[in-house]
Amino acid sequence: MYNASALSFDKSKNHGLVYKLNPDTLAASGNIATDRRAFATALEEEKHILYIGNTLEGSVSLIDTRSGKEIKTV
Repeated sequence: MYNASALSFDKSKNHGLVYKLNPDTLAASGNIATDRRAFATALEEEKHILYIGNTLEGSVSLIDTRSGKEIKTV
């Protein structure tokens, strides 16, 4: 389970975090730093791709959940 966090609405602080959560306890078990502010998540489990909505930037970032690396932004 993942949770998106924009961290700040300040235009100079445009990075975000995605927290990996334990589905039973909701305790954070890690995080993934993003290049853009993160507002929403959608997971494609079979392909290990996490889609992050970057609302203020008008884009979506794709993250490989196995490596925690951003694949691309569309």
